[in-house]
Amino acid sequence: MPNVLAIEMKYHDGTSEKTRYVTDVSKFVTTPSDTPANIAFLPRLASQSVYSVNAVRSGSTFGVSEAAFGQLELVNIDGALDAWANDGVSGRDLIIRRGSDAAAYPSGFSTIFKGVQASIEASFNRLNITFSDRQASLQKPLQTNFFAGNNSLPNGLEGVADLKGKPKPRIYGRCKKVPLQIINTARLIYQVSDQQAAVSAVYDGGLGLTAGAAYGSQADMETNVPAAGNYRVWQPASAPAYVRLGSSPARIITADVDAAGTATNWTTAQVLKAIALDAGFVSGDINASDGTALDTANSAVVGYALSGTESALDCMNAVAASIGAIFWVDALGALRMFRLAAPSGSPVTTLTKTQILDIDRITTRDDGLGVPCYRVELDYQRYWRTQSTSDTVNAVEAARPDLAQAYRRVTSTDTSIQTKHTNAPVLRFQTLLDVEAAAQSEADRRLTLYKAQRQMLKVTVIVPPATLALLVLGAVVNVTIPRFGCDAGVLFVVLGITVVLKDNKATLTLWG
Repeated sequence: MPNVLAIEMKYHDGTSEKTRYVTDVSKFVTTPSDTPANIAFLPRLASQSVYSVNAVRSGSTFGVSEAAFGQLELVNIDGALDAWANDGVSGRDLIIRRGSDAAAYPSGFSTIFKGVQASIEASFNRLNITFSDRQASLQKPLQTNFFAGNNSLPNGLEGVADLKGKPKPRIYGRCKKVPLQIINTARLIYQVSDQQAAVSAVYDGGLGLTAGAAYGSQADMETNVPAAGNYRVWQPASAPAYVRLGSSPARIITADVDAAGTATNWTTAQVLKAIALDAGFVSGDINASDGTALDTANSAVVGYALSGTESALDCMNAVAASIGAIFWVDALGALRMFRLAAPSGSPVTTLTKTQILDIDRITTRDDGLGVPCYRVELDYQRYWRTQSTSDTVNAVEAARPDLAQAYRRVTSTDTSIQTKHTNAPVLRFQTLLDVEAAAQSEADRRLTLYKAQRQMLKVTVIVPPATLALLVLGAVVNVTIPRFGCDAGVLFVVLGITVVLKDNKATLTLWG
């Protein structure tokens, strides 16, 4: 029974959304009991159709996450598909399934990719449809809540005309020295976050103000002025948080702020989840066991203060970098995550010379090009508003050097590495970890990880579809081949995979 690739592609012809059906075999027609019924798939898929996904930038072990991307190459020698290039496909669904032509469709097929189309390019003989996974949806601005700018002073919490259309602030996790946005100049009211948040301290030019009793309602906040030099907060459950000052500020107003919940809600895994949910994912789209495993690996507190037009992807990259985590969207559209560590445990498969077509040892694109490092410098506890001498009051003179720095820093060093590797590099990482002890622990872990001699392999294999399905990012594989020290078998982590759809052939980027 033929192994069929069945592809569904949504498009819009200017009137309505419709679906196209393409296959790689000469004939595939759904039965009357299939969904959809009695559909003849066009036998147009060419041999070079591929998709590729990397944990981070190809050839690296840390950095920004990359969306999966691919290209369907369709045979168009007769020009029958020319008109497709005029239809709207950008952002519309694409599903690739594999199964037997005798199996029920789609229930008897395995979904090997679910994403969205990007564009169509036509040549004389081919029609190329580019596509990506759902991570592309994370590239849009995360904040879609804007100030109305319609205050009628002294009333209102939306600012006047100068704030109209500007994004509202939002807090994830625990954040220090966050600049507050004044939204009512008549009453000195500032917005902290457009979601529930708790304020633990407020500063005027770096000088801590005195906290008064919390307000019980918006009316209470608008009516009752704090004492001079004091501040009071209104931070209702499941609603925006505000601060009102008792006197005009001397300098820049900042605050230490926590998002809703407790420290268990402010881990890397939970903040990644919160951002993804705000970006349009639903709970069922997020792999729960991955989140649990990441919390087990590192449950330290992190934080992100959203203040502008940052994309969800930008925010998530900054958060994930805090503990060396990697996230991606899998072939079924689920958000996945793991922490990069030395490979261990039971491999999902063993690759031998029977499966391996080609194998190369490659140089990583990390700083130092893979040479073991002797020192790690790790930044933590970001101040979301740095303050120069002119920004601060004289009373905090001793704290001015600290307030002027965006991050605190810890280091971890092993000079013995320089004995063998004279030019051993220093690796520097920025994180959003809040506590020094957690940052030191992570710096020590990364030194252990990167001072060891590691290798990155590019391996091309042909494996059965069932094995191919196991080769996801973060999976551990065993490479047993008499090359590159792998004679007795060496464990590697999968950091990238490019799949040729018709041939069950894949090129893997492995690190270990």
